[in-house]
Parts: sequence; structure tokens; C-alpha cells
Amino acid sequence: TAIGSVISTVGGMIGGAISGIANFVGQAVGQIASVAGQIVGGVASKLVEWGTASIQVAGRFEQIQIAFEVMTGSATKAKAVLDDLIQFAAVTPFQIQDLLKSTQQLVAMGFQVDIAVGIIKRLGNVAAAMPEGIEQGLERITRAIGVMQSKGTVQAREMTRLAQAGVPAWEALARRLSITAGRTIGVGEAMRMVEHRMVTARDGIMAIM
Repeated sequence: TAIGSVISTVGGMIGGAISGIANFVGQAVGQIASVAGQIVGGVASKLVEWGTASIQVAGRFEQIQIAFEVMTGSATKAKAVLDDLIQFAAVTPFQIQDLLKSTQQLVAMGFQVDIAVGIIKRLGNVAAAMPEGIEQGLERITRAIGVMQSKGTVQAREMTRLAQAGVPAWEALARRLSITAGRTIGVGEAMRMVEHRMVTARDGIMAIM
């Protein structure tokens, strides 16, 4: 009958709609599951990367701690020095790895650990003001001071390198020598004194600091 035909047609339409909705929902659920899987996989990958990095850092720090124990002759002293440098890095633009490296370099050049740490802390403003950046600045100053300490006298080459890097090293040295000599010493005279090995490493280091 006509009514039966209409019912059949409507039923077919409803069935088709339900089937379409089911297919859509199924596809959507599949896409959501795929995205969720990618997200979880990405997070897991990042966690693995962070975990690996943490293990590497921990291993490296353990090596550094052992090195400082050898330098200080005591695990307690080594921990105190490392804690001091870590706290200093936390309140300055310095990276802890740069501070540790510079401290080790100074110790290797003949400075005692406590003195080396004190020098590094006092060099902060000088290194930060250098145009080449704080990391490179600290490394350059540390090298210059280390060479002076190992040689026992101020080296013209290192002073010139500092000056080229933006540190007013010659002017600072002239001021330092004027104080110790009790008279005015200009940059030219300071240069001549350095050339003739007349300036001690102590005066050079104190001038830069």
C-alpha cells in the first residue's frame, strides 16, 4: 500500500542515516585514537630524551666532583666548592659548566682552589662587559690570568689579547702600578715594564680584577 511504501522509504532513510552516523563516529574515534597515540608517543620520546640527558649530566657531574676532590684533597671541601659555584651560577648569567671549566683551568695553572673560585667570582662584571659575550669573555680572561700565573710575570701578548677583546687591561695595569710605585705611571711606561719582565703576575692579575 501507499502507507507501507512510505514507511519502507522512511525506514530506509533512517537506516542510512544511522549507518552514516556510525561510520562518521567510527572514523572520528579512529582519528582521535591516532592523534592520542602520536601525542603519547611524542611525550614518551621527550621523556626518554630528558632522561638520557639527565643521566649524561649526572655522570658528567660525578666526574667533576671526583676531579674537585682530587684538587682539594677532601670530599667535603670539594662539595663546598661545587655548592658555592652552583649558587653563584644561579644568581648570575654564568653557566655552571663554564664556571667549573674556568676554575679547573686556574687550578691547573697553579692557583689554589679557593683562590681560583674567588677570582672567577670577581671576574663576573669584567667578562659580562666584553663584546664577545660572557662565556667567551670568561674563557679569555681565565686563560690570560692562568698564563700570567704560570709565567710569574705579566705577558704582553695576553694583555694585548685582553685589550683587543674590549678589556681596558693596559689602563688598569697602569693604575695598579701607579698605586704600588707611589707615582703616576702611564700606559706607555707600563708597556715597557711588561716588555722587560718587570711586572709581577700578582700586579697583573689584581689590575684585571
